[in-house]
Amino acid sequence: MQVERLETEAGKPFTFDRVLLVNNDGKLAVGSPTVSGATITADVVSHIRGEKKLTFKKKAPQGLPENHRPSSGIDRGADQDNQA
Repeated sequence: MQVERLETEAGKPFTFDRVLLVNNDGKLAVGSPTVSGATITADVVSHIRGEKKLTFKKKAPQGLPENHRPSSGIDRGADQDNQA
């Protein structure tokens, strides 16, 4: 089982005291929120580091006001006189 890093040295046991579900020979005990009196003891095998993740930060565009909205207009075509 892989969990977030625990504050226990590698090779030492760790006790989980907040157990949400217990399966005892087919009998399920579901806690609300935890099963009272249930504990799980596990050995910490090793501490590993996950794969490095890339993150990107987006900068605001420079040179324009923060709320720039270009002005535009709608024009209707006028009648043309074709007198040549």
